[in-house]
Amino acid sequence: MEVDRIMQHLFSRHLICPICKKGEVLADGKAKVTISVMCPKCKSFFLADLDTMQTEKTTAQKRLGRMK
Repeated sequence: MEVDRIMQHLFSRHLICPICKKGEVLADGKAKVTISVMCPKCKSFFLADLDTMQTEKTTAQKRLGRMK
């Protein structure tokens, strides 16, 4: 399907959940940032480093508020 081919091209980085090994988060490139992610499959939280493409288990983090 054409849409699947386009999505695969745009999101070429796949980060796998370190807990269940089934959930996946997609990124379109590398950056020097770490994001907090909730696994879409097991609902556990993990950190994903978009520079090294490494993931590690963590706990839910409290929000500090949004920048305006």
